[in-house]
Amino acid sequence: MRDTWKSFWYKQYANILPLLAVVFCFILRLFDKTDIFYLKNIDQALTAVITAEAIIISLFSVMLTMLADSKHDSPVIQFFFQHADSEYFVKTLIRCVMVGMLSILLSVGMFFIRPHRAFLIFAMWVGVFVALLCRAYRLISLFISMLFRDNRQDQRDESFRKNEEKLRESLHNSDNR
Repeated sequence: MRDTWKSFWYKQYANILPLLAVVFCFILRLFDKTDIFYLKNIDQALTAVITAEAIIISLFSVMLTMLADSKHDSPVIQFFFQHADSEYFVKTLIRCVMVGMLSILLSVGMFFIRPHRAFLIFAMWVGVFVALLCRAYRLISLFISMLFRDNRQDQRDESFRKNEEKLRESLHNSDNR
């Protein structure tokens, strides 16, 4: 039962968390009638969010370049490309980039849209930004785990080879005595 919930959460958290963020915005709106566009630092916050979104999207290009470069050198990445559902992987990557671009467009639009119907756009912006963060977390953690798992495997293989050589030497030395 626990594995079922864990599996469900892993598959759906990128959809559940943005929905919860939007619901949270509406709940806050019920209790606090402050218009976000009259806050004095909203422009700096929007600039920071646009910068963060651009960094996340550019991080994918770096990660993809690293993946492509080590595709033939790394056994873990070769295993991934041989056994993973590449169509699903590409769809996930494209969705993440599309959500990122939508989030940037909404963020830029927030500079120009002022109080008239602004709360709906703000709630949508929060939901899309949280969706980007969730999808980016999923992909970045996959990329990092593949890259570092490969390094740890190489270190274990090298350590194993060294231990194997020491064992052979010690066996060879004991046979010569």
